[in-house]
Amino acid sequence: MDGGKAQIYLDHNALSYLVDQDETITKIIDSFSANPACQFIYSDENLKEIHKSKDFENIFLELLKKLKAKHLVPEIDSTNQPTDNYFLHDVDPFDYYKVFLKNQNEYRKTERMLSGYMEKIYGGAKDKPYSDMVTEGIAELQGKFIQCTQEIDFKQNDLLREHADYLTKELNKISNYEFVQDIDSNKTNGIPVKNIESQLGIDIVELNNITYPKVLVKIWELIKKSLPQSVSFETFFCIDPKIHFPDIENPTLSMIQKITILYSALNLYGYFRDKQLQKGREFNAFLSDMSHASMGYFADVIMSTDKRFVMKTIAVYEYLEITKTIIHVILEDKQIYTYKLSTHPLEDERK
Repeated sequence: MDGGKAQIYLDHNALSYLVDQDETITKIIDSFSANPACQFIYSDENLKEIHKSKDFENIFLELLKKLKAKHLVPEIDSTNQPTDNYFLHDVDPFDYYKVFLKNQNEYRKTERMLSGYMEKIYGGAKDKPYSDMVTEGIAELQGKFIQCTQEIDFKQNDLLREHADYLTKELNKISNYEFVQDIDSNKTNGIPVKNIESQLGIDIVELNNITYPKVLVKIWELIKKSLPQSVSFETFFCIDPKIHFPDIENPTLSMIQKITILYSALNLYGYFRDKQLQKGREFNAFLSDMSHASMGYFADVIMSTDKRFVMKTIAVYEYLEITKTIIHVILEDKQIYTYKLSTHPLEDERK
């Protein structure tokens, strides 16, 4: 909380319907606005989606300004990893958006290359080999990194020089990994995500009929039947820190890293999977939702109209024992579901 105030985080769907002056959404937001104990917050991911709403940017920014929303920035530690802490900046959204655009234009190409590999898993980017995506992404990162280091006076900061040398070595190491060369020859035929479903014996209908509590545990009970006994839950869902940091003694993952990993895994295995992910636009929307789920960790209340986003986020938060309130607005019948993640079974209040 910021000065004792409850943080309210809206995903882009909720913001969009608020811009459209949807009656149900507006009523909820007005109730929060009238409460001095509430504070709206927004993240860079909100700004990314605002940037995509061509010709409507100023309308969204004006809305954030009207809501007196503060800008959320996760804390990054000395190893460039996110922590479980954050900062809130009370800055004019129009002013910060200018700074955001400058940084966004600098790194958009790199970000797109690195996400392209994941998009291909869902059947997209059919004409581009996996290895090209990996090597091009690494080369782009190396180029940007060299450009940045040339502008730094390392004489004034020995620690910064050590970090720069470490990152240079790691990038060179990755670019020389044999898997980059062999990845195309080892890939399976067809759409990878469909092959995964087949190999794990996943029934999408059965998967999406799973209800809380313990959604992730129930999914694991279904899937583990197709896996060797040596494979653990933490390994399969990639939340074992050693998978990500094999060279570090006693590594850890921050909560937002765990959220991102588990949200992505649920989508990959078919739990309320987003549709049409082979298309670039839909895949980017999925990435934004995944980021909103991780940024929502810093809020007290998360609000969305997207059922797929809500169901995956609830499942992840429940497993990680994250206490939040998630408001799901179903616009078709003007129903409002409030999920209070505190104790099991999950409390579902329909208003």
